[in-house]
Amino acid sequence: MTNAELSVAFFLQMAIIVAACRIVGWLAKRYLGQPQVVGEMIAGVILGPSLLGLLSPDLQAALFPKDSRSILFVGGQLGVGLYMFLVGLGFRRDHFQANAKSAAAVSLAGMAAPFLAAVAIAPWLVSMGLFGDGIATWQAMLFMGAAISITAFPMLARIIHERGLSGTRLGSLSLAAGAIDDA
Repeated sequence: MTNAELSVAFFLQMAIIVAACRIVGWLAKRYLGQPQVVGEMIAGVILGPSLLGLLSPDLQAALFPKDSRSILFVGGQLGVGLYMFLVGLGFRRDHFQANAKSAAAVSLAGMAAPFLAAVAIAPWLVSMGLFGDGIATWQAMLFMGAAISITAFPMLARIIHERGLSGTRLGSLSLAAGAIDDA
């Protein structure tokens, strides 16, 4: 693709993505009582290879050509980076310092329980053939434990903002615990 074609593809993709996120996000909020960001994640699954690519691979390939995906990835990373910058601007250090011990305890508990559950089920998943040949059980345990116990910090921040908890003690505690998880 030429630069002009990539530019057109990028802006068309952005329009489709934003429209789908707004529509599905509104539907999730209105009819399911979920935060809008949950609907936006569902919109990503709908437009991605999991659903649109499965049902209509030609349409999915036409909307998201392989050549344009790296540019779309960079645009997405830029968006997440700018959003996290805005979250950081609103982060209250005094709330974090007052809640540091509680945040560490919440973070540790929030990581330990899912990690232990993943470690417990990993041998069964290995025996069921979920992992490829050559993957040791201990590797599967570590992978599953890490994958299940991490926090989706940007999503957490959006939910806290949408629910009006930004700047509150609970919101700050949750963000601090999520930040500790990610660190």
